[in-house]
Amino acid sequence: MRFSETKTLWNEWEIRVLVLASLFLQLFLISLGGVRKRNVSATIGLLLWLFYLMADSIAIYALGYLSHNQDMSGVPDNNPHLRAFWAPFLLLHLGGQDTITSFAIEDNELWTRQLLNLGSQIVLAVYVFSKSLLLGTTLLVPGILMFVAGIVKYGERVWSLKSASMDSLRNSMVTPPDPGPNYAKFMEVYSSSKAAGLNADIIVEGERPPDVAVTVGGEDERVEYSRLVSEAHGFFKTFRRLVVNLILSFQDRTKSQSFFLPLRPEQAYKVVELELSLLYDILHTKAALIRTVCGRLLRCTTVLSTLTALVLFTVRDKDRYDRIDVLVTYVLFGGALGLEIYASGLILFSYWTYVEAERFKCRWFARATFVILKFFRPEKRHRWSNLMAQYNLITYCLRDQPTCLSSLASFVGAKQYWDKFWYTEQAGVSPELKELIFRELKNKAKSIEDVESYRRFGEHRGQWALQRKGYYKEFGWSVEAEFDESILLWHIATDLCFNDNDVADASSLSHLPATSRAISNYMLFLLVMRPYMLTAGIGQIRFSDTCAEAKNFFLQGQKVLLNKIYVQQSPFLLDLTFRTSYSHISERVLMSYIQQAPDERGATKMILDVKTEIAPTGVKGDRSKSVLFDACRLAKGLTELPAHKRWKLIGVVWAEMLCYAASKCRGNFHAKQLSMGGELLTVVWLLTAHMGIGEQYRVEAGHARAKLIVEN
Repeated sequence: MRFSETKTLWNEWEIRVLVLASLFLQLFLISLGGVRKRNVSATIGLLLWLFYLMADSIAIYALGYLSHNQDMSGVPDNNPHLRAFWAPFLLLHLGGQDTITSFAIEDNELWTRQLLNLGSQIVLAVYVFSKSLLLGTTLLVPGILMFVAGIVKYGERVWSLKSASMDSLRNSMVTPPDPGPNYAKFMEVYSSSKAAGLNADIIVEGERPPDVAVTVGGEDERVEYSRLVSEAHGFFKTFRRLVVNLILSFQDRTKSQSFFLPLRPEQAYKVVELELSLLYDILHTKAALIRTVCGRLLRCTTVLSTLTALVLFTVRDKDRYDRIDVLVTYVLFGGALGLEIYASGLILFSYWTYVEAERFKCRWFARATFVILKFFRPEKRHRWSNLMAQYNLITYCLRDQPTCLSSLASFVGAKQYWDKFWYTEQAGVSPELKELIFRELKNKAKSIEDVESYRRFGEHRGQWALQRKGYYKEFGWSVEAEFDESILLWHIATDLCFNDNDVADASSLSHLPATSRAISNYMLFLLVMRPYMLTAGIGQIRFSDTCAEAKNFFLQGQKVLLNKIYVQQSPFLLDLTFRTSYSHISERVLMSYIQQAPDERGATKMILDVKTEIAPTGVKGDRSKSVLFDACRLAKGLTELPAHKRWKLIGVVWAEMLCYAASKCRGNFHAKQLSMGGELLTVVWLLTAHMGIGEQYRVEAGHARAKLIVEN
């Protein structure tokens, strides 16, 4: 085929390919848009990101193509007004799908840009369609109906983005300004009474906590799943304020604690998962709009307009149009209606619908909806990835060898991405780990005696655990350091204890060593890869210095090992000539003996064999921020404890550190992780708030009721 023929064929098919590609992208987005809520796969995330960007780009390009290349000659064979009829379909595509209005929360802040795009693309689409009117098109009424559907759909997207922006969320949750009791008026009456010679006494009564309606049975009693769903929706309306850093009251704490404290751990986590799933819907889908009366009317308008336009198009005489273009038009109609029906089904059979049906006492519909929901979304199915990233310092130092690609990554400033790809693993969040965290939070909540205790317990990051176990005197120094330093100290110490020989034989320890190490590796991942989620200080500098010292230490150990190999194989070479040549062995030759390098257990033994009677800072100074041998001192102290006491102590310290980190991370950073499979830290953050621990509860007494008692 000649180039000119190929070009002609492409010119004929280009717009067809573009509109069909735009439709395909919408099908992909609506089917997989919600998958990222439960998936941390980088591949799926990358594909969704590319398709999310391409969907808008292709639709906009197709509209531009139609406006530029539409033939105005009036030749019947070309029939440009049929292709112009595709313009409102492209507006429909630009309106996006219910399951993914934004890829990240930052997209919500750009709603004004989408509003500008809405105006410009509507003008462009109207321009394209109006050009076909000059040729006397018979598709005027179907075209107008499709324009109505397209404009409504695009408007829904802009409105959803605006509603999910942080400013809009905050404004929708802020209560009216509260001036409090009239202090000036009260003091005026009080002063007048005193001036009149009357005995005036002031009696102040605090605001009485409300009777809490939410009650559950005894400890660890199982609650019906339908009840969990309803309570999750109720709590969500209150605790979503944490996302925009608003405050809660003691009434909120009392109500939440009365429900969560008696729950089984797995059910408490299920409620939190449901709440975070609802938050994802608000931030990244059209749920906030569609569940309103106005949103449902708009959805009905879209469906009815599209269906009516299809009927009118079907009864029109289409012999004058190209058969392929007619087929493409039917595909566009089918895709538009299919997407609307599928989206309507998602709305109809959702937890939002179930809760509203319960609220309006429509029991039969609520039961039917819940049966369908339980079939497609069973209770055991997690609402997030249920994975935690693992990053281990000793493993990283042993495996991170210089290569051409890693050097290139460092040169272009992508070393962190390189390390994340090669040295980060994903581990499932075990039920034992969840129970450990839940029990610690529950013990804290039950140990609180007064209002101030809530805040004080929220500031503990290992101190309370050590005090409760009776080891604060020995190990308190490790948790009183800066938080990033404490994480590194306990991470290395946990690893040294884990790789010690007695762990494998301690069958009575059950899950504690593995659980503690999983939290340890997860906290290091946050410190290194997501420092914005921690109050990390100079955490990355401290990590880099510690890695540098560890690598240097292991390298020296390899040199000693290599020397032993030479000694064993060729004793006679230990003369002056050999020693001179050995001192010039290149690092590349030395690395050829990497098979002889220590594994994690060997590295543990090397570190623990170092004498640490004197504190490292007393010998090295404080220019280097490495904590390698400070952690070694901590590990040696821990290994002196019996194995079961050691691992119980390590476990509760890590649980407290995790809860502290979760409560100190800002709400918008937690919200950011919801579109990337979720984060254990986010789950713990919301669970900690439900347990009443933290500084988000700022209203502790409510309005004081002052009474003025006047006596003659």
